[in-house]
Amino acid sequence: MPIQNLDLLSFAWTAIYSAINSNFGIAITGGGIGAFGGALGAQYITERGDKRREFLSEIRQANKAILISSQICNFALALKKQFVQPLGEKYAQVRDDIDYSSRLELFAGDKIHLELDLVKFPIPSLPIEALRNLVFSNLSVVGKELSAVTEIERAHAGLTQAVAQRELFIERVSSGEVAENEHLLYLGRSLPDGRTDTTYPDLVNLITGYTDDLAFFSVTLCEDLMAHGQRVADELCKQFCRIKRPHVSNVDFSGPRRTGLLVSNTGYESWLWQFKSHDLNRP
Repeated sequence: MPIQNLDLLSFAWTAIYSAINSNFGIAITGGGIGAFGGALGAQYITERGDKRREFLSEIRQANKAILISSQICNFALALKKQFVQPLGEKYAQVRDDIDYSSRLELFAGDKIHLELDLVKFPIPSLPIEALRNLVFSNLSVVGKELSAVTEIERAHAGLTQAVAQRELFIERVSSGEVAENEHLLYLGRSLPDGRTDTTYPDLVNLITGYTDDLAFFSVTLCEDLMAHGQRVADELCKQFCRIKRPHVSNVDFSGPRRTGLLVSNTGYESWLWQFKSHDLNRP
């Protein structure tokens, strides 16, 4: 490299060094570093604030879903206690009585009196769509909770349809359309033409099963969401030590479990088994 170029580079470096170390240069350099550090600090604070709001939003949405799922469960339990359980018990008792009476030696003219339970009960619409939106779109849950929502939808749709079909049977009996064979249809026994129509006993079983399903899957979802909310609250308090722990809704189902109104896990093992390893790996 020519000596002239070296002298120019040396002169330029000396000028830059002098400028940087001058009061003005120090002010400019310090200001630049300060601005850069301030930008990083502001970004960090913003990201921390966003993260905290995400945690709090997750807990708020979880609380809403907990409320709705508990309401659905309470509806199912109330329906079972007031209508479905008495319906099933009375129907089973009537069939047992008829079976017993049919084995007796009756005198000519004796008749077996059969009292049909034709009490209707409504199945109102439930906030299942709102529950689905919360769980599928607003919560960071996967697997079991999503499947539980789907099962709740299935149980409610099946229950609504079974109850509607039972009401059609009641209307046929009330109108006298099946007067001659109403007791055989009610009991699911052979008709005079040799056919056996088990529609009504099947509907009674379906109503009982769907009601238990609705209660089981809604309480399972509710309890899983309570656990999820507590995990989010734990993580929030871990990352933000000074923040007050947010409230996570809690619902106690020990009473219905103790009385047997809320069914146990028996019959649902295959569904629960799908998510066993996932539950064990949860933090």
